[in-house]
Amino acid sequence: MSSSLVDLFLPYGIPPSPLHCAVQEAARQAGWTPPLYGEQLEAEKSAAGKQSGAARKARAEIRRFFVKTAFDRLKPGYRMQPFSDYSIDALEEEYRGLLAENGRDPVRTPELLGHGIQPAIHAGRFW
Repeated sequence: MSSSLVDLFLPYGIPPSPLHCAVQEAARQAGWTPPLYGEQLEAEKSAAGKQSGAARKARAEIRRFFVKTAFDRLKPGYRMQPFSDYSIDALEEEYRGLLAENGRDPVRTPELLGHGIQPAIHAGRFW
């Protein structure tokens, strides 16, 4: 496509010619929506980034909860040396087993039942 045809569809505050105005109006009537530029595009990117960041933060909190729960289930020997290869392997095995458990929800301990995980996380119960 030549650049002159592409120029017909670029947004302008004031169209440079009646042809630009006519082509864009015909395209809008046919269902075309102009691409986003400038401040509007930046605002949408910013909003999407904030939403994505909030989702990542929530997933990280849940992941930390499960890792802490798996760590608390380890034998004392593994907990005493948390950075040894054997302890890390045991933690991974316990973590994967925790995620794969059927019929048992590790979040539903008596103190969390009915309150969910958020109050315990914000109270620093797990860290």
